[in-house]
Amino acid sequence: MPLADDDGRGGAFGGIGAFALADAPLEGGRRVVYLNAASRTPMLRRVYDVGVAAVARKLLPWTIDDADDDAAAVRALFARLLCATGGDVALAPSCSYAVSVAARSLAAARRVASGSELLVLQDQMSSNVYPWQALARDAGARVRAVARPADGDWSRAVCEAISAGRTAVVALPHVHWTDGALLDLRTIGARCADARAALVVDATQSLGALPLDAGGVRADFVMASTHKWLLGPYGCCPLYASVEWQRLGVPIEEHERARAAAAGGRDVPFALPRGASDVPYDELFASGARRLDAGGRPNPVLLPMVAEGLRHVLHWTPDAIGSHAAALSARLAAWAARAGFAPPAGRAQHFVGLRRPTNSAAAWSSREEHAWAERLAGALRARHAIHVAGRFGALRVSPHVYNTEADIDDLIRALRAEAEVEAQGASGARARARL
Repeated sequence: MPLADDDGRGGAFGGIGAFALADAPLEGGRRVVYLNAASRTPMLRRVYDVGVAAVARKLLPWTIDDADDDAAAVRALFARLLCATGGDVALAPSCSYAVSVAARSLAAARRVASGSELLVLQDQMSSNVYPWQALARDAGARVRAVARPADGDWSRAVCEAISAGRTAVVALPHVHWTDGALLDLRTIGARCADARAALVVDATQSLGALPLDAGGVRADFVMASTHKWLLGPYGCCPLYASVEWQRLGVPIEEHERARAAAAGGRDVPFALPRGASDVPYDELFASGARRLDAGGRPNPVLLPMVAEGLRHVLHWTPDAIGSHAAALSARLAAWAARAGFAPPAGRAQHFVGLRRPTNSAAAWSSREEHAWAERLAGALRARHAIHVAGRFGALRVSPHVYNTEADIDDLIRALRAEAEVEAQGASGARARARL
């Protein structure tokens, strides 16, 4: 399908005209500057049009068939981003659901023994932590958080924390959601293989802006929600499962769609049980990762929108998207370093988290630093119509293809203005203290 991504307002990616941002109303008389792709990207006009058309099909329900064409398209498109095949991909409604599938599968295969450890990162996104907490509690294991390294080298810190015979699971992001710190998954994956630890990767903050070869990094599971860098709607998180887990994986829900006999949207025949071991419905799973699918029929509204977003990402390519965002992030990071902020060492290039200088990496996760980042993000929105995010002590700035150098320059001017406000407030407080 040709991509309607250029409406005359041009640019390498169809420009801002490919997004409804072009028609965004002013906020407080100011042009909106949206630099928060890591929270959610604005919807492409084309994805919106596909969604409207999909909703309209329900007006004439006989136009909706029971074939799995939409699901198959999403599986195949998502797989291309991971150098995989459509058969390697299951469909889940959220990252926490997908991680829970991984945790349930590992538990069923007895890969998490009593006394073993499940590694996560300090300040890791909760969707990739809560399921491991539950698994550790049930198995008599423990969740161990790798502390933020002073030199910013998460990959080294993780590899040093992995211990053969003790580490059962290493559950990580590709990019830390708070500040864009990048992990070397190929090196970590090799270390996991040596220690016989499972590697579970939440690629939500990287897939679509960074290349990732799931097999090349030896990942057991990889998941990514679609409403961020994959330019899709809420409610979908495709899940890659390695060949081993396509055989051993255990779904959260027991349903017909995951069964071999339901291929092509067929109903599974009911067989009247005649013996104690007979069951009414054939339980043989379908081949590949679809055995791990969430229940319910493939959503005829959601999945066409997800597929359209993925088509745009593949058409533009993650390399090109990431390079565009990297140039803007580098412009900001260069100014920030001169201005006294502390961008993370070894970060991914497509977004950046700015922190205040401190003598201790641990201090960045303090309540004081968290409050500072949240307060500054709120001030930028309220006084300058600039949308960024405060995340665990970092002011996270995440541009995308609709952003330009002018947006970064507007942010820099706003940060300077807020620094002056803060300085004036501190000066006034000192003067009042002397009274």
